[in-house]
Amino acid sequence: MTSNTFPFQYRWASSDPHTNTYLLNPIQALLQDCSPCQSASARVLDLGCGSGALAEQLQLWGFTVIGIDPSASGIAEAKKRCPTAAFHQTIADTTEISRLELKPLIWL
Repeated sequence: MTSNTFPFQYRWASSDPHTNTYLLNPIQALLQDCSPCQSASARVLDLGCGSGALAEQLQLWGFTVIGIDPSASGIAEAKKRCPTAAFHQTIADTTEISRLELKPLIWL
């Protein structure tokens, strides 16, 4: 039997700075160049969302965010950081994403 979760515990708290901030400018540029992303209802799937730092930024940019991460502690931190986003504790494979019936527009 395959488990959909891993015992990994996330180490960063919601208050810690995001360590991948160098990715924000390229991601923002990519999303600005994507014409379907200009819709007010654009949805982004944040694969490996961790503590929700990128999800938080995506929400600030006006996107609806769906986050997936196998870590229970990461999902708990993400929910604290972004209480209005949808987060799922699971592995990020096509079977699980299909099972959740997610319909994101953009996958990150």
